[in-house]
Order: sequence, then C-alpha cells, then structure tokens
Amino acid sequence: MAKQTLDQWIREALLDETKDGKCTAFALVHIAGKEVEVHVQKLGSKPWDPKELALIFRKKAEDHCSDIAGMQTFNLLAFYGGRNECQARRPFTVHGEQSADQAQLMTEGPTPQGIVQQSMRHNEALMQLALRHSASMVEASSRMIDRLTAQNEKLSNDVMEATAIVREIAFERQDVADERKMKRLEFQRSTEERKKWLSFGPALVNSVLNREVFPQATADSSLIDTIVDSLSEDDIMKLGGSGIIKPEIWGPLAQRMAASLKRRRELAESNAEIAQISSPENELQ
Repeated sequence: MAKQTLDQWIREALLDETKDGKCTAFALVHIAGKEVEVHVQKLGSKPWDPKELALIFRKKAEDHCSDIAGMQTFNLLAFYGGRNECQARRPFTVHGEQSADQAQLMTEGPTPQGIVQQSMRHNEALMQLALRHSASMVEASSRMIDRLTAQNEKLSNDVMEATAIVREIAFERQDVADERKMKRLEFQRSTEERKKWLSFGPALVNSVLNREVFPQATADSSLIDTIVDSLSEDDIMKLGGSGIIKPEIWGPLAQRMAASLKRRRELAESNAEIAQISSPENELQ
C-alpha cells in the first residue's frame, strides 16, 4: 500500500464530515520529550490548497530543526468547530542538521533517545526483511507444490492410459489364445476320430468280405492300437498280471502293446511340442 502524503492527509482533514463542524485550524508541534508548538495556521474563510498547506508545515518543521541533529518527529494537529482540542493528528519526520554524507549514515541524534529510535528502526527493517524472505519462500514453495501436483496428475493419467492399453492387449491375446486352443482341440479330436475309424477299417473289411483284403498283420496292429488307446497303462499292467491271459499269449501280445504304447507316447509328446510352439506366450518371445 502506498504511503499517504502530508497533503493527502490535509485534504482528508478538510473534507472530513464526521467531525463536529468544519476544520478551522492546523497546528504543528515538535515532539522533543514533550510537544512543543511550532506554528498555528488558522483557516478562516479562505479556500486553502492542501498542497500549499503541506509545503508551509514542512518548511516550518525543517526551519525549526535546522540546528538539531538527527531525525526529528513532528505532529500536525487538526481542529474543528473553533474548539481548542485537536480531533485528528498526523505524525511525520524531518531530518535535522547534518551534512550530505551524514544524511546517508545518521538518521537519529547521538543521544539515548536516538539510540532507542535507531534500534527500533533497525528492528523494523530486520522484521520487514525476514517477512519478505518468508513470503518469498512460501511463494516459491507454493509454485513448486503446484508444479509437482500437475506432474503427478499427468503421470497418474499416463499410468492409467498405459494400464488400459496393456489390459486391452492382454484381453485380445487371451481371445486369440483361446481361439487357437479351441482349433487345436478340435483338430486333435478329429485326428483321434479318424485314427480310431482307420484302426477299425482293416479288421472290419476283412471280416465283412470274409477274406484277407488287408494283410493280417496290419489288421492285428490296428486292433492292438485300438485296444491300447482304450486302456491306460495301469489297466494294461493289471491285465498282464491278472493271469487271465496265458503267459505264452501274453508275451507276444505285451510286445505289440508296448510298441503301441510307445507310438502313443511319441504322438502325445509331439502334440505337446506343437502346442508349446504355437502358444501366444512363445510367439511373443
């Protein structure tokens, strides 16, 4: 806020309608332990210019303290309605006697009162400096917090967008993996069905036609493969140890079943390798 000048205060005093009556006089007093009257200006009916009055009182104050060293304080008193008690006052300071060099170094006289005044002025300056420093630090911290908040919001939005993209890609890959799995299972079922019917074919054709269209070994192998496919390895072991089949028959039959089991294992391992190679996870690596 700009400091109010002396002429501005005089203008307000002249126009102040809150007082009981019009402003009738101003008095200038010097504060030197006690108030010493310096000049009284009665206004009368003349329309005074506030700037003119300010120049008069400042000139009177400077003339009064021209032989006094240090900073001097004056009070400008305003009187209303012709009364002898002032109803408004405005303090201001004036430099006393000092050279141009002293004006830059000394503002108070070398007295105990001047020391107190100088200490108060220095404390005020230090307090203003500390408050300005604190205000600048608070402002800088506020700007930094605003920037960090904006950066965090942007990073959060970026993470949410990236998460949504990754989730969408994962769903799409899962759909592709499920579709491939269904096709693979469908292919395996159709292959197993064709194999089953083909295994029945040689023996069925020979039986229907009552002659050896396919070699008996081929028909027997197809029949053995069908039997082995319908049993687990534990079932086959139980069958051999049950004693139902005679040992002289079980020996060659076990060899044929072992060969069929070996082919079944090899086929299962081959299907597993194909499934592993065609999985979406391996394709992405």
